[in-house]
Amino acid sequence: SSTGVSATLPEEGVRLAEDAPIGPPEALSNGYRHTKWVCERIIGLARERGLPVSVYRVDVVTGDQANGACQSQDFVWLSIRGIAEAQAVPAGLDGHFHPTPVDYVSGALLHLARRVEGVGDTYNLSNPRRLAFAEVIDALRARGHRIDEMDPKAWVRKVRSQRDNALQPLLDQFAGFAALPGGVYPDIDCAKAEAALEGAGISCPPVRGALLETYLDFFGEVGYLPAPAGRSA
Repeated sequence: SSTGVSATLPEEGVRLAEDAPIGPPEALSNGYRHTKWVCERIIGLARERGLPVSVYRVDVVTGDQANGACQSQDFVWLSIRGIAEAQAVPAGLDGHFHPTPVDYVSGALLHLARRVEGVGDTYNLSNPRRLAFAEVIDALRARGHRIDEMDPKAWVRKVRSQRDNALQPLLDQFAGFAALPGGVYPDIDCAKAEAALEGAGISCPPVRGALLETYLDFFGEVGYLPAPAGRSA
């Protein structure tokens, strides 16, 4: 499943628990989140009838830790790409997300699924450490990308004028996200998963510094991100 099944945004400093209510569906922002809500409701019916079904809610899955290989159609990375292509970012953007490396997610899923105890539980798999969009923008600037701050409305007009910008199909959604203090990615409580993984040697690393650079290296090498100004691709 996905940590996006809940429309609740807890107060700052409070993490969204595994047993927090999901939905309501009318408050979920897109069809993807709706499908996860429906699936979890069906799983709930199976549990009520005695089936030992576990649910694994995953947050923003990012590249592996060794070479940064990552899927490229996620909202977060399409947003970063669109900002780099526009060479501009809306002023005041302070959103953050919880990048969760795919090799951590796969290792945790396998370990949890093989356990006898804990069958029928719900586990959240998320990075306990935030990554701010501003940190990614700073890392791109340090690599030579020109990214100016613009008035949000002027920035939207600029992106709309770029027919091939990666953010075109997501622009309204991103503009709404950018207007919210802190964005829409709540902090997730992973206490149950962390307790079940204790001693297994499986932990989620912070995505910043060298690991963030590994991700940006990968995106540059495969041509997903444009080359910095003054450099050839």
